[in-house]
Amino acid sequence: GTSRATIFKAAARLLSDARHYETMASAVNPYGDGKAAQRIRECLLYLFGRRRGRPRPFVPRTKYK
Repeated sequence: GTSRATIFKAAARLLSDARHYETMASAVNPYGDGKAAQRIRECLLYLFGRRRGRPRPFVPRTKYK
């Protein structure tokens, strides 16, 4: 939420509870890895003959619990 108290409580827990922090820090980002534009650029260069090698396929990292 956007409640200051809720945000403060969550941040304090992350700073004081190592297990909780590790769980958050190792979680898979549901929005990707932030490198989509770079991969698209490499694909376009390949498709238009400006790059010799085919780009490596993207394999998303998934984690199931």
